[in-house]
Amino acid sequence: MGTPPRRAASGHHLLRRRRLRRLRPLRPPPPRPRRRPLRRLVGGVGGEGRTPHRDRTRPQERTVTRVPLQDPAEATGRTKEVFDRVAGYYGMVPTLQQALAPLPETTNALWDLSLATMQEGTLGEELKRAIFVVTAAAGECDYCTAAHMLALFRFGWSVEDCTAIVDGAASERLDAKGNAAVEFARVVAARPAAVTDEMVAALREVGWTDAEIVEIVTTVALLKYTSTVATALAVPFEKVMEPLLEGPPFRRGPRATE
Repeated sequence: MGTPPRRAASGHHLLRRRRLRRLRPLRPPPPRPRRRPLRRLVGGVGGEGRTPHRDRTRPQERTVTRVPLQDPAEATGRTKEVFDRVAGYYGMVPTLQQALAPLPETTNALWDLSLATMQEGTLGEELKRAIFVVTAAAGECDYCTAAHMLALFRFGWSVEDCTAIVDGAASERLDAKGNAAVEFARVVAARPAAVTDEMVAALREVGWTDAEIVEIVTTVALLKYTSTVATALAVPFEKVMEPLLEGPPFRRGPRATE
């Protein structure tokens, strides 16, 4: 007995099949990838598990900036006023401010923020400079790393002392409370979203107040602003920085002897 012929599907049946397809449950979304453990993200700048962004055996080249620098001697108007403020503190106008010259109000506001960050609060300048160094290194800004290493030298720090904190070691120049602040700052600098309630609680346990924790974070935030400008615009190094660039933490490995 043969197979009976298949009936042609009517328009009603075709419409019903399409509706059934639409009613089928959607496939569940793929699982979200697990985040890497924090220790691999911030286990010391340049440490195991850190993704290298550039060759750390050589310092960044700083011979030509990506934007014109404003010669302080030729500055006029509002730019000259801001430059005079900066020069009154440093005795000169750093290349960072020269690069920012097209925006004198921004340059002035950044200068105000820098002064407020250094003068307001209870963290001492030495600790803030140490936080600046680890923040600059986390952002791969050799300009800012060198600038704040020079500032730490005034407090008796050596190149080796600065290199140690860049590499993630506890500093002999700081007490346990200060080292805890530096390590927390390293996390904030590398990945702010990685900060946890437990980390903040640990700071409180060693004696940091809520206001001081805010101060640590804003100290990092200031340096991230300046290091972004200096690195993205390839701001030239100051002459006084250049000798530092021939050794750690800027030159690494066998090329250091070339």
